[in-house]
Amino acid sequence: MIPPAQAQQIVAALDLAASDAEAQRLAERILSDNFCYNEILRALLAEYAPQALRQIRSIQRRDLLERLHIHPRPFSAGATRTPDGTFLCEEQPGARGATPAPAPPRGTTWQARKNQYTDKAEIHAFCSACSQSIVIPHFEEPLGEKPLTFSHCGKNESIPTKVVTEFYRLRSGPTDADRAYEYKTFVDTNKQIVESQAAKDRALAQRLVGANNLQVAQPHVPDELEVISLADKVIAQAEKLLKKGRQ
Repeated sequence: MIPPAQAQQIVAALDLAASDAEAQRLAERILSDNFCYNEILRALLAEYAPQALRQIRSIQRRDLLERLHIHPRPFSAGATRTPDGTFLCEEQPGARGATPAPAPPRGTTWQARKNQYTDKAEIHAFCSACSQSIVIPHFEEPLGEKPLTFSHCGKNESIPTKVVTEFYRLRSGPTDADRAYEYKTFVDTNKQIVESQAAKDRALAQRLVGANNLQVAQPHVPDELEVISLADKVIAQAEKLLKKGRQ
């Protein structure tokens, strides 16, 4: 519910007088009216628009002026801003009657492409002047017979022939060279997968058949007595060889 003080102000703006309760009811009806709502909203936008527009970035300001087809003339270094937001600047010598700088080139960008979701061929057009675009998902008409058009900027622009040709090429599928390249890539990729898996299997087998595998017999490690007995045999054999050498 609108506070009584604000409701009285709203009602008084229409030169009406009413009690607080009646003023609240009338204020609700007034604000619910589409015409009043739009007028009030426009007044609020006009009041706070200068502050908001001064806070936008330079690239956003440039894009806004491009969309509105506004090309401001450059001001001199001594230009000053008045309280209402306009500029006052000294007229430069030779500026009267000078030809303004030409606007940046505009036009339509045509493209034959494949849809990123359906992978089907389509034609896309975008106009940089009016920011309108169109996507033609199918194009069945032959070249030169009732070509489809892109309606924008008060004109109907036909699809360029080279774009239609590119569209037919995309719709017809890859060429033989493309298929051969895809097949070779497929074979090479599968070969790499097989080789990589074989290397993983060899590494796994090496770990399973290694010294830590319990299923493989472990090498015999002699104890101390066996080592001493073996050493005695080696010494005895050496003494025999020395005796033969002295004889």
